[in-house]
Amino acid sequence: MGRFLDYQRPTRQDWKFTYKGRDLLEAAKTKLAQLTQAFEEAQVNVRTAVAKAINMRHDEEVEKYSKQVEQLGPQMEECQVFVFEFGRNPEREFNLAISDVTYFNLHLQTMDHEK
Repeated sequence: MGRFLDYQRPTRQDWKFTYKGRDLLEAAKTKLAQLTQAFEEAQVNVRTAVAKAINMRHDEEVEKYSKQVEQLGPQMEECQVFVFEFGRNPEREFNLAISDVTYFNLHLQTMDHEK
């Protein structure tokens, strides 16, 4: 019986959420600020780890923080494009997947409005 119901209902991965660009702009700006802060902190951590590695051979920290910088840079650039696009098209409807809703923390905004 459970398997039958699985075929009758779409999974959460199939859900689509429609938002106008103006409604996404603030969430994208907030996400960009978070990514920018994390990127800048990772850069500081790399410099600190490099200084330690020179003196004490802490190469693992250099690798760890360098990897963070490598991952955060493209994420930050992608989010800059979201901010640009949502600002450029405030009336356009964007269809988001559930992963997009959680990426921009839109589900938390809905919960905040209900309080």
